[in-house]
Amino acid sequence: MDRRSATGVVVVVALLSGCVAGVGDPGSGADTDDTGELNVHTIDVGQADATLVVGPTGETMLIDSGHWTDDGEIVLSYLRDRGIERLDYLVTTHAHADHVGGHAEVIEYYETEAEGIGAIYDSGTVSTSETYGDYLDAVEQYDVTLHRAQEGDEIPMEGVDADVLHPTADSDLEELNENSLVVHLEHDNAGFLFTGDVGTEEERRLVDEYDDDLSSTVYQVGHHGSYSSSSDALLDAASPSLAVISAPYDSPYDHPHDEPLERLAARDVTTYWTAIHGTVVFTSDGDAVRVATQSEATTDPAEFEDAEPSNADPTDPVEERGTTAPSLGGPAASSPAAPGGQVVG
Repeated sequence: MDRRSATGVVVVVALLSGCVAGVGDPGSGADTDDTGELNVHTIDVGQADATLVVGPTGETMLIDSGHWTDDGEIVLSYLRDRGIERLDYLVTTHAHADHVGGHAEVIEYYETEAEGIGAIYDSGTVSTSETYGDYLDAVEQYDVTLHRAQEGDEIPMEGVDADVLHPTADSDLEELNENSLVVHLEHDNAGFLFTGDVGTEEERRLVDEYDDDLSSTVYQVGHHGSYSSSSDALLDAASPSLAVISAPYDSPYDHPHDEPLERLAARDVTTYWTAIHGTVVFTSDGDAVRVATQSEATTDPAEFEDAEPSNADPTDPVEERGTTAPSLGGPAASSPAAPGGQVVG
């Protein structure tokens, strides 16, 4: 990818400094029905991350926006198809192009053709990439509120405790992966943990600081299933019942790696992988979490090596595959869903 010059780095840093605001209330939510449920959509975006969260009162959050190679089209099509007219919160876990690849296009669309973006939450770690520069240019052009988020901040989604656990306030903000925003969502007795691309050292800090407070029903496997994340310590603390990996079938980095798959299998974590399941949707009523996927496939990570890729089209619906009890405070049991039941995203 094209890189900006050293002069461009200064411009990017200055732009970020000029746009950052204190963490606060970004405004009203999306114009959607109040369902009382929390929906978390892990969108199949290949070697990238993009997660749509629709809160119990209809507020919306997008965590990352996919890879730069498709100009945000996969994510935007997904959002439009589901009638998402406003993004209340856009969360940038970190500045790599497989996480902010669609940011500029998402911002432009929502600020010019839809009902806008409430606020953006960013770790403040900048990149010299053209993709990241385009994102900040869009922030400036459309005057979108940009918060530098850090440990102790809360994203004010109604009906959900959305806590930022990382990076720390004293971080030097030099390394992108290491300064990924770590976000924990709690919906009554159900929890969801997103760790971006942090590594084992940052995971150790999280465990030392939070321990059982990391407990989560659903864990989005860190760094696309890289061996550098999903340590024993983190998995023991989070104790997830369900996990989801966002990575393609033929990943150029061989994601997911054997080590995290073995650790998940050893803990009997029911695991979904976008490459074989397509888009995965988790629906929490505050107790049980239902799971729906586009394709049916094994959920035993020990069997992923022999699994066939999903042939789902991005527009294909998802179908219910199972339900799990909440795991905040301990492991939960899963049970199969009735076959053929469709979940409306």
